[in-house]
Amino acid sequence: PMPPRILCAGCVVVDEIFRLPELPAGDGKFFAADHRRALGGMAAAAAATISALGAKADLWAPVGDDPESRFLQKELTRLGVRPRLLRRKNAATSFSAVCLDSAGQRMIINRAPPALFAPPEKSQTPNARGFQAVLADIRWPGGAQAALRAAQQAGIPAVLDWETVPRKPSNALRNIARLASHVVFSSDGLRQFAENPNAEKRPEPALKQAAAFIQARVAVTRGEQGAMFLREDGKVESIPAPAVAARSTLGAGDAFHGALALALAEQQNFESALTFAAAVAAAKCALTAGHFPSRRNAEKLLRKKKSPMKTPAHSSPPPLTFGKWRGLTRIADENGRFKMLAADQRPPLEKLVAASRPNSRNPTRDIAAIKRELVAALSPQSSAVLLDPLQALPGAAARMPPRCGLIVTLEHHDFAEQSGGRISAPIPNWSAEKIKRMGGDAVKVLVWHHPRAVAKVYEAQREFVRQVGAECRRLDLPLVLEMLLYPLGGDAGYAESPQKRPELVLQSARDFADAELGADVFKLESPLPAASLPDPNRGGAESRRVRKWFEKLNDAAGRPWALLSAGAETSAFARALRFACESGASGYLAGRAIWMESARQFPDLSAVRADLRNRARPRMTALNEIVDRFAMPWHKALRGRAAPSGVFGMQKNYPDFGTRPEEDKK
Repeated sequence: PMPPRILCAGCVVVDEIFRLPELPAGDGKFFAADHRRALGGMAAAAAATISALGAKADLWAPVGDDPESRFLQKELTRLGVRPRLLRRKNAATSFSAVCLDSAGQRMIINRAPPALFAPPEKSQTPNARGFQAVLADIRWPGGAQAALRAAQQAGIPAVLDWETVPRKPSNALRNIARLASHVVFSSDGLRQFAENPNAEKRPEPALKQAAAFIQARVAVTRGEQGAMFLREDGKVESIPAPAVAARSTLGAGDAFHGALALALAEQQNFESALTFAAAVAAAKCALTAGHFPSRRNAEKLLRKKKSPMKTPAHSSPPPLTFGKWRGLTRIADENGRFKMLAADQRPPLEKLVAASRPNSRNPTRDIAAIKRELVAALSPQSSAVLLDPLQALPGAAARMPPRCGLIVTLEHHDFAEQSGGRISAPIPNWSAEKIKRMGGDAVKVLVWHHPRAVAKVYEAQREFVRQVGAECRRLDLPLVLEMLLYPLGGDAGYAESPQKRPELVLQSARDFADAELGADVFKLESPLPAASLPDPNRGGAESRRVRKWFEKLNDAAGRPWALLSAGAETSAFARALRFACESGASGYLAGRAIWMESARQFPDLSAVRADLRNRARPRMTALNEIVDRFAMPWHKALRGRAAPSGVFGMQKNYPDFGTRPEEDKK
């Protein structure tokens, strides 16, 4: 997937950095322990941060026609930023003397000739088409105004970095903020903008004043205290900064703004974007001046912040109990491979019935009829079928052959959409205990997950899985856990994103790999968009690159896993399945890629049956052939988890529901 591209507009500076034991105080001569020349400036450092985080950045900034500007041109190119430097014949490039002490605090003396920051000509303004966000700093007012207007015209996020300005901001300067979709102030910048002398101690009223004037999303950075932002409901909320041992605070605010613009370009919501930006700024502080953090640096801090538990991702799992072992054998074929049909989809079929029969008196009955046909036609080729209690059970289960395993859905398709992510919940009046009682062989739970969701959402999703996992352990039922990555702040539905980031898919698997959460089998999506995958038969560098991502996903899973289809086109899913099985997957658990076109023949059920026979069955046969040739049997993917053992004494060692083995022995 192509990384986002951000246009950064503002100042670029040559920083002459001097490191001293402590910052100068009073008159005298001071001796530096170290000196280096580096790239500086608000927009420039933000652009360098965006590049270091793996995205693309263009910098539009005014410079002089002098040796310093040529140094900056080379430095920007070295850092992966595309320079769009506007050369001024009548001005010198901006320059700063920066003093850093041993604690990472800094003193900056800047020279910025006024002629350097004259407004640009209209012909000099870049077009924002082709970018996913614009970031501007207020130090170049004319450039900020032009760039933010270009973002408005392109319909993309427009972020304004409002730092301290040399003089009291005029109304014309303040009006530039009204062009932005998001404005982030420094503490002193907020005090100036809101004309509120108490803004640093009590930023809440000043933020509300600023938001009322700007009519945009607003936040304020507060150094090691993180940030504060105004929610859409008018309440002010804090975003804490991860704790780090600071080596240099130089450019931390600029890194914050660059990361924020990138996260908004990735369609994260404001709170999640601020959380990511705070982690990037903290990671910047942990580096020496002139260096920029990678995405891995920031995400490591985010995981540390969210997960105070010390349990490693692959903590030693308990031995496989007899009930779980029996359930896993029931949902696999005779060779231990998964050929599992998903027929628990609810919203996709609800939309289909609403479009095909808009005046239906009983849509649930119509969906149940479709599911009965799906199961009757395809379950003979399946090792197991996944059904839901709302529309499929019990009718569809009656169409299954005796050998076919039954997996039953626990989670509700409706979820709570919060400002920092999605929270899952079980179907009302439904439980793992009822699934056990009705004869289900396994429980399936889907959790919407994004590794960058806010901490309370992240922990709520883990706690939901933890509770279900504990109940499945009590009932001795296998738990099939599905994690679906979704765009933060995006559409409430699900479709595989062409901009999907593979490292986020891997991290989703790691986030739920703890043994204490109780997942026995993972149902995972392709780490790369299925439509983008090459033909695995052709080999070559691209196939090797794709295979490495699937191998990383297999390592992250740490248990048997099956590939989900995410509604991919059938041939694309077949390619993904081949890569997955060659990398260690035990098969698939898929639905729409197999039968969705057949379901679209509704309301003509005879046409549905014919299409299932002529189109869906051959598709499933082809997928099963891939599984037979390349998939790893689930019992060989246990990763050291012991299978049931012993030859007698089960009446003593096997507990009753809600009873520990030690209590049974008594």
